[in-house]
Amino acid sequence: MVEPLPVEAVLALADAITPRYQLAVWLGFGLGLRLGEALGLTTVKVDAEAKRVYVHRQAQNGELVELKTKASRRTLPVDDLILAKIDEHQKNYAVAPQGVLITNRCGRIAQRKSFNECWREAVEKAGLPKGTRFHDLRHFYAAGLIRANLNTKVIQARLSHATIAETMDTYGHLFPDQDDLGRGAIDALLLPSITEQGRNRQS
Repeated sequence: MVEPLPVEAVLALADAITPRYQLAVWLGFGLGLRLGEALGLTTVKVDAEAKRVYVHRQAQNGELVELKTKASRRTLPVDDLILAKIDEHQKNYAVAPQGVLITNRCGRIAQRKSFNECWREAVEKAGLPKGTRFHDLRHFYAAGLIRANLNTKVIQARLSHATIAETMDTYGHLFPDQDDLGRGAIDALLLPSITEQGRNRQS
């Protein structure tokens, strides 16, 4: 069963990882991007004015490639805090060829192997359990969407799940208890008409 990381843990990971890769961590827990998507995000796919990020490609073996499925291509609303981190990163690091934001020390698209080594060091430094994965940042993001009471279909689209069943199988236990939801909805629909009918009979 998925247990999302607490806020303190994701912030500790962002602080613990090498600064060059810090943005990837923010994109993981702030937008739910997979590692390849975070490492492949380009400047042209960040629309600061519209506060949107367009996820269309990913980094793979040091190259940009198309995402595997249609569902993976998505448009995400982005909060000001994440936009500020993107802006800060751009001020500190030159972009790679094709406008990729996150680069290695050679100024090229970051490789998973290099990132994962830094990730493992950050996990240890942050005092988190060995085996904590970058993918766990997506769980944090998903939990945030659930707490914000977003529609389940919207959450599915934001996470690029192929089916709603995948979303519910993974995160169903995080949704609030639904048993009492809706109580009063039928009263609200019917009572005004019933009350009006009563008044008409009395007149």
